[in-house]
Amino acid sequence: MAATNASGRRVTITANHTVAEDTVPVLLAGTVSNRHRGETVTIEQDECGPAPWRPLRSVKTGDGGGWVSYATTDVGVRLRARWRGVVSRVIRVIARPEVDIAPAGARLHVLVRAHVYFPGSRVALQTFRGGRWQTTATSRLARLGAAGQFAQSGADFAMPRGHGTYRVVLPSASAAPCYTGAASAPLRI
Repeated sequence: MAATNASGRRVTITANHTVAEDTVPVLLAGTVSNRHRGETVTIEQDECGPAPWRPLRSVKTGDGGGWVSYATTDVGVRLRARWRGVVSRVIRVIARPEVDIAPAGARLHVLVRAHVYFPGSRVALQTFRGGRWQTTATSRLARLGAAGQFAQSGADFAMPRGHGTYRVVLPSASAAPCYTGAASAPLRI
């Protein structure tokens, strides 16, 4: 669906997916209603949080009035296209935080990296049994500090007894509103 102004002008926007993953670009595309080549379309972005809408980039339309661009994000964003005073519908692209698990002596250490901290958010330790992941313990994240541009949150679990394959999950409810749930890579102990 596109927004249309009194003159009948409209611009559209779509995305190839709604979850931003590491190294996978979000491809944006749309059209302008006059179908002309060389029209300027401005992609606007609103990050999760207090920052207002701002221009991300401008692109030119090709044959038939179509345009293509991309977005990269490490946090949830809303995107829209602007053309000749008309604004498209808003689409949302959510991001996954980075979740790592590693042995640390008699414990398993969890590290969550994102642009926000997750103090008090619940994470689940899961083991792979019977062909599916099962939660064996939960813990709450604590704020650890920053590393470069990323905020770090962490938690520890007691080292599981016996061998197996484990992972840590940050559920979507714990990651909201700026992120969606994420899981660490499996760790074999």
